[in-house]
Amino acid sequence: MLDDKDISTFKKNIMIPEEISDTLRNYQKYGFYWFHFLKEFHFGGILADDMGLGKTLQILTFIRSLNTPKPSLIVCPTSLMHNWENEIAKFFPNFKYTVVKGNINDRKKIISHINRFDIIITSYSLIRNDIEHYEIYDFEVIVLDEANHIKNPNTKISNTVKRLNSSYRYVLTGTPVENNLKELWSIYSFVSPQLLGKFKLFKEKFIDNYTDEKLEELKQKISPFMLRRIKSEVLKELPPKIIQTLYADLTPIQQKLYQEILEQVRESVLEKIKKDGIKKSKIHILTALLKLRQISNHPSLIRPNIGLGEEISGKMDLLKELLIEITDSNHKILLFSQSTKMLALIQQEVESIGLKYSYLDGSLSESQRRKEIEKFKTEDIPVFLISLKAGGYGLNLTEADTIILVDPWWNPMVEMQAIDRAYRMGQKNSVNVYKLITSNTIEEKIIKLQEKKKQLFDNIVSIENIFTSLTEDDIEEILS
Repeated sequence: MLDDKDISTFKKNIMIPEEISDTLRNYQKYGFYWFHFLKEFHFGGILADDMGLGKTLQILTFIRSLNTPKPSLIVCPTSLMHNWENEIAKFFPNFKYTVVKGNINDRKKIISHINRFDIIITSYSLIRNDIEHYEIYDFEVIVLDEANHIKNPNTKISNTVKRLNSSYRYVLTGTPVENNLKELWSIYSFVSPQLLGKFKLFKEKFIDNYTDEKLEELKQKISPFMLRRIKSEVLKELPPKIIQTLYADLTPIQQKLYQEILEQVRESVLEKIKKDGIKKSKIHILTALLKLRQISNHPSLIRPNIGLGEEISGKMDLLKELLIEITDSNHKILLFSQSTKMLALIQQEVESIGLKYSYLDGSLSESQRRKEIEKFKTEDIPVFLISLKAGGYGLNLTEADTIILVDPWWNPMVEMQAIDRAYRMGQKNSVNVYKLITSNTIEEKIIKLQEKKKQLFDNIVSIENIFTSLTEDDIEEILS
């Protein structure tokens, strides 16, 4: 890591971009200077900060500070592409960026214009198929987000990203080593291929002949090129509660079904409102909105024959990646859904990835409820699946420091009650809250409506008040 002398040198010579200088916390500024330290000596590196400490913002600030005509490339899981877009738009609106997605012809067209942009964002799954179109370009910086995608050196994606050309290579991950030292070598073979040498020699020295002394030697070797901070180390600089909205894209299956249902309900709802008014149409409206909301969560909620699996629900795919990342970092999670049907689907997915969990919904008896709560409090259970109606109040679960709100809805006060299950007296850690929203759906439209009518939603105490206060234009906007 940098010492005070190094920091002073970089503070004198490297300016933090003006638009972000008052936003960055001290540890994030340190990360910015660390990237410049690596750049100065032409090294790659791994930013392995704990989840929620702003790894994305730190690397974007570094890229923004570079005076170069060459573009930089971000490779991330499909579920995080939208998050990168949001971070750029929020903090660096003058950045020229593009997202490479769509069918092969769309992607080829976008890639052919790469040099027009500062940043290009694509996914691991797409770059694996598009690598021949990227190889002809020379990037300034390549960033791999969620480096667990290259932890196995023998996979196609690991070999694919090594074919890319750039001046500097960096990796973002909260879990640089999940299972063994081979994973560490694989990541460094992308970041700085010369640092750990050929795998055969690395294996002989550090894996086959493992000793505490060898491990210490390895730590000394890699420590300048890996920066990891955990929440407890920087807690004084963090707000006590960090709320983030994560966006998932509709899968093709969801998109088709969503448009089909939207067309069905839009005409009938607006016709009903014109005839009877909003207040008398509330059941009709709620039924229509519920269908769209269910598709936004998971299409099998209204078409059970669709089943579970990858690329069926964008939100479920995002949730699974989020659960793996958070639990790998040893955080305990309260996961809330307003739908017990959705909670049941999540329960199946949690079982499929091998996570232990507690479960609470309104069907449990008082003794069963106490048993599930006690299990989560006292045992090594990383996830508590909770029906918002059954567990949105009356629980003290400060053992958890992470909240996931799977399906935010009309009233923000309900969300705050759920958050307060962990964010309350006795909580010693910073609490991270993740709201999952499906882009270009009713969920995103309701969030925008909440922002537009903040005072109204802050004071809503019943569904009756919502339909008394919303206008026909509001409903039309939601169903657009």
